[in-house]
Order: sequence, then C-alpha cells, then structure tokens
Amino acid sequence: MGRYTVQLGMLKRFLGIVALFIPVALAGCAAADKNVRLDYQPTVNAVGGKGELYVAITAEKSPLAGRSDVEWVLGEVKDSDGKRTGKVLSAMAPKDLVADAFIQELKAAGYKVSVVPALPANVAKGLDFTGITLTVDEVEGLAMAQAKGALRVKVSVWKGGAKLKQLDYEEASSISALRADSKVLDKTLHETVVSCTRRAIPDILQALEY
Repeated sequence: MGRYTVQLGMLKRFLGIVALFIPVALAGCAAADKNVRLDYQPTVNAVGGKGELYVAITAEKSPLAGRSDVEWVLGEVKDSDGKRTGKVLSAMAPKDLVADAFIQELKAAGYKVSVVPALPANVAKGLDFTGITLTVDEVEGLAMAQAKGALRVKVSVWKGGAKLKQLDYEEASSISALRADSKVLDKTLHETVVSCTRRAIPDILQALEY
C-alpha cells in the first residue's frame, strides 16, 4: 500500500504542475493575436466637391458593428511553415474602417457628407458602398515578417436620382520588415487603403462634378 500511496501522491503533484501550466499555455496562444489600426488622414488632396453628398453603406454589415467591446478578425498570423499562430484583429469593423477613410477624403474634397442607411429617392448626389472586403495577414520568419493586405471596394455613383455608374476597385500591398517591427501590419493596412482612395476619389469627383 505504501508504494501505491507514494505513486498516487506523485501523480497528484504532476497533475497539479500540469494544471498550473495550462493557463500559461493558453495565455501564450492568445498573446500571438495582433491588433491592427488605421490612423487615416486625407492624403489624396482632391478638390472640387460641391454641395451635399449622401453616402450609404449597404454592403452586408454585422449587427455587432459599432460596438466598442467587439474585435473583428481581419486575417491570420502564420509562421514560416504556414502554421497559424494567431489572428489579426481590429477594434473597428472593416467595412466601417474603409468607409470612414473615403468619407474623410470626400469631406476634404469639399463635400458636406451625410451618412444615411439608404440613399433617398431623387438624391442629387449620392454614393452607395455595396461591397467592401478587407483582409490583412502576416507571415513571421525567424528574423523577418511579411504583411499582406487586400481590399475590394464596390461603390455606385448616383446623380439626379439615377445611378450613374458602378465603380469596382481591387488593391493589394505587401511590406517586409524586421519581425521586431510592431507597426508592419498598421503600415500595410494604411498602404492598402490609401492606394484604393487615391484611385477612387478622383473617379468619384469626375463622375459627380463633370
């Protein structure tokens, strides 16, 4: 009985040690998730926008959009072998994040922008974002990391109560940096969105004003 009592005691100690390490291991997995943010400022320097512009975002949105206690998954973090080690998270829904960048540019161009659930009938000038898809991923090597961003935006332009044209943009960017660079995801996200607004905003102004 003595030998079995000793073995049972050792087993209990071992299980106790394992139990202590489980939360640590789980915390380590959670720590692999990375947050990304877009500190967007107008960069297109477009001019010529006149009057009121109604903007609707009818692209499918989650009912959780707008909540401050929700994090949105934009992509994955993987190691050099392709194994997923974490998620790329945003505090802002991707559709709202991209639409906000466009709205900033349109205001800077001279428009008085009103965001509405749907474009009103006989709208004089309006934009309807019917599709916004955004992903940001990162692959980590021993010393270097590569982040990739991809964005697709579909927006219809309305003038005088009629749909004038449908615009469709696809952009991608990639940045390599030292793995210690904590801003590589932010830089990639910013470059991806900026490359889209620089193409789209002049097209939108051309359609609405000329």
